[in-house]
Amino acid sequence: MGQFNLNSGEILSSNIQMVNEQGGHTVIHLEITTDLATTKFRISSDSTHPDINRISQELRQGLQASQRPAGAFGINELPERAYIYVTYPNGNSEKYTGSRL
Repeated sequence: MGQFNLNSGEILSSNIQMVNEQGGHTVIHLEITTDLATTKFRISSDSTHPDINRISQELRQGLQASQRPAGAFGINELPERAYIYVTYPNGNSEKYTGSRL
């Protein structure tokens, strides 16, 4: 499995769930479990990434790609702005509106 930069652990499993919040707003709950800890995030669409389904698809593909040899999946947080930066195994990086749960 790949490495998760947030806690330097080996990714054992991940779960991406679409959740309908109050008011009908759909968000993603992303859970990544490594050999060291489980970390959960809430990710929502915004003006830069308006399609929540596409965000979900990108996350799924990135996590699958991280399972290949030398694959890595990175998340850096900017909590004061409610952003997370996801770095995919192919080196691409995306900024999403999100925070740790």
